[in-house]
Amino acid sequence: MSSSLIICYSFSGVTEKVAKELSSLTGAPVENIQTVEPYPANDFDKIIEIGLGQLQGKIPCELKPIKHNPADYDTVYIAFPVWFDTAAPAIFTLAKEYDFKGKKVVPVATFGSGGLEPSVANLRKALPGAEVIDGFGIRDIRIEKAHKELGRYLKENALIPGSVEPLPVYSENHAMSKEEEAIFHEACDGYSHPLGTPLSVGERQGDEGTDYRFASEVTDDKGQKQQMVVYITLENVDGAKPVFTRVQR
Repeated sequence: MSSSLIICYSFSGVTEKVAKELSSLTGAPVENIQTVEPYPANDFDKIIEIGLGQLQGKIPCELKPIKHNPADYDTVYIAFPVWFDTAAPAIFTLAKEYDFKGKKVVPVATFGSGGLEPSVANLRKALPGAEVIDGFGIRDIRIEKAHKELGRYLKENALIPGSVEPLPVYSENHAMSKEEEAIFHEACDGYSHPLGTPLSVGERQGDEGTDYRFASEVTDDKGQKQQMVVYITLENVDGAKPVFTRVQR
């Protein structure tokens, strides 16, 4: 059976919006998975406690039965929010309970800041018999860009018909100008978690604007310095403000 399936776990509804955009582009049905025990409403601290316990294997994360079996499809898109720098716990229960051997698995992540790369790495460990390709990720606040950016990703990976002009490569990182440093701070200073001090930057020019790749350094609670890569885009639109698109830790 040559076909595709979208399996989606959405906690807040944001990931479900991306899954619907994915369905509109691929024609694949969406299977929304749900946990048997819902997370407590309006208790963020408790949600964190339970979610972390589930990822650590201390608390079970059981799923309700699903209608579409991934074993019946060649390509399975798995859409999920990033929790604690990896896929939400429900995704790892899914990986244990269903057969993905021989399938092409396409991760599609939503996140507050980043976590796509470790999520993909952990999915590859959880699904050793599947071909888990490099995934697509988008920040929650940029969901209005999902349709266009997903379309590019799908065409680039030959998942839907069509072609796109390849994006230019980033330049080598170099010392920042005052203008580039100002772009970093305008995009990042209002974010709830520290994104560090910018050290250098690379950029690429596209038809719609300029993308920046900043190397930054942050000091953690233990006084140790950590390196991060912060991606920022500035569109060629009057009055546009720079927006950081993801963080790679």
